[in-house]
Amino acid sequence: MTFIKNFHELASDENKRIVLTLLEEGVKASDPIEVIKNSVNVYDGKVIVKGIEKFDLKNFHRIIVIGAGKAAAKMALGLEYILGDMISGGIVTAPKGVKTKPKRIKVLEGDHPIPSNRNVENTEKIIEFLKDRDERDLVIVLISGGGSSLLTIPENDVRIEDIIETNKLLLKCGANIKEINTVRKQICGVKGGKLFAKYIYPSRALTLIISDVIGDDIEVIASGPTAPNKSTAKEAKEILERYGIWNEVPISVKKHIENAMMKGDKNFNMEVFNKVRNIVISNNMQTLKAINEKAVKMGYNSIIISSRIQGEAREIGKVIGGILIEAHENGIPVKPPATIIAGGETTVTVKGEGIGGRNQELALSVAKTISGYKGITFASMGSDGIDGNTDAAGAIIDWETINRARSMGLNEDEYLRRNDTYNYFKKLGGSLIITGITETNVNDLMIGFVKRDY
Repeated sequence: MTFIKNFHELASDENKRIVLTLLEEGVKASDPIEVIKNSVNVYDGKVIVKGIEKFDLKNFHRIIVIGAGKAAAKMALGLEYILGDMISGGIVTAPKGVKTKPKRIKVLEGDHPIPSNRNVENTEKIIEFLKDRDERDLVIVLISGGGSSLLTIPENDVRIEDIIETNKLLLKCGANIKEINTVRKQICGVKGGKLFAKYIYPSRALTLIISDVIGDDIEVIASGPTAPNKSTAKEAKEILERYGIWNEVPISVKKHIENAMMKGDKNFNMEVFNKVRNIVISNNMQTLKAINEKAVKMGYNSIIISSRIQGEAREIGKVIGGILIEAHENGIPVKPPATIIAGGETTVTVKGEGIGGRNQELALSVAKTISGYKGITFASMGSDGIDGNTDAAGAIIDWETINRARSMGLNEDEYLRRNDTYNYFKKLGGSLIITGITETNVNDLMIGFVKRDY
């Protein structure tokens, strides 16, 4: 199966084919169905997770499933393969356009990255589904990136329209995902452990998580619906002030945060969370290792430099470009022919009115840095198949990209200034990576290939 729809168009030379093949391996390795199959099994009357966590089925009279995120539908189908008719029923919410349709677990389609009234309705349906739970139920919660938007219900004094506006401001200001979700947890009624404490407890819960967050912090992934919240309203306000948007957020959001600061943050009894196990079953590093293994099998020297790449995309591009040049010129940190692999999640502070995404902006910055160094190719893509406000997953570039574009009258600095990298690559041709929704999400995948004849 080919995930990159325009693979053959993009693979205009052998170096690009190598990079695209490795990206394919990354998406394949993070497939939620296989991740579930490799993480969950049933043996001797017990549900066993990662070979360690065990849930004795004789202690439960039924298993029900809920979930949210870009990988939720495939996670649900994978769980059906393992548990079959042991599942009494379930509901998960995933982005509109998902093709996976489990049999026992209903999939509700929602909006991403901005929450919507439809997302609120879907969340209300999940809450209603949980109403007849009791202590002898095992609730399996399937969580992945995108869950913050898909699983949304406003706090009582906050309007959904104001949550939508706040999300738009947060996504444009350059804040990282931990900072964004610190704010989201304050104004949403199911984030920061509230889903578990208010709607699942006293049932036992097993939360299976595919991480799209650097460091796999369970409080941050999908805003931690079943994890206790350690962040505060004061921190949320400080984040909004730091990025200069406190005076722009709607009044209901400001009042809610200020009231929480005055009254003190409400935290649930921590003993409540003794009845939930949050387990990360897949992450970016696991995917990078699969890519690295594939590169070695293909006969190349290969190195993973980090799964924690973060910062402003155009600045990170200069750093990655520098590493690729060092390998090209001096064989450090790895001697060509070599692949240099990384992952994580950069940010873009949006100042222009263009169309683009962090992976495209990163790729263009790398292209500018490595221009003229014959034999360097690089690609960056979102493992979910989505990059910013575009239909592309990312972009692939090489040492000739900038000169080719300049010959067509395209000025990279102007497009970066406008945050318009999508239109830059679209006019250039042969660069935008198109996958459609992949139904997984383990952060971004960055792969450089360096070849030089010494």
